[in-house]
Amino acid sequence: MAEDPDPLPKPHSLKPKAFDRVNAPGGASVDPNDIRLTLADNLNRANKAGLNDVMPPPPRRSRRRRDYLLAMVFGNLVLIVGTIIMPVFGAAGLIIYNVGLTWIVWGVMDDY
Repeated sequence: MAEDPDPLPKPHSLKPKAFDRVNAPGGASVDPNDIRLTLADNLNRANKAGLNDVMPPPPRRSRRRRDYLLAMVFGNLVLIVGTIIMPVFGAAGLIIYNVGLTWIVWGVMDDY
């Protein structure tokens, strides 16, 4: 047998290339792969640039008191008309409405 019927494939690989580091890190980190030094350097740069100075927005004015007073005035006006027609049911409606509205607005609902 002069030739091997199943020769081994030729090994292919890329030749090693030497390269020049063009953009070397200019920060305080000595080793560019040390993540803690890189993150600390990024944090210091962001602090110096003022990127981490966050102010919360001012609180907005609540509309709860206005809505409560409007509901009390108009709801009681409607129930006072009912008190003229049927006094016992109108008085009970006024009590239940005022206590229920007060509990819902100031006890259950969140500030909006």
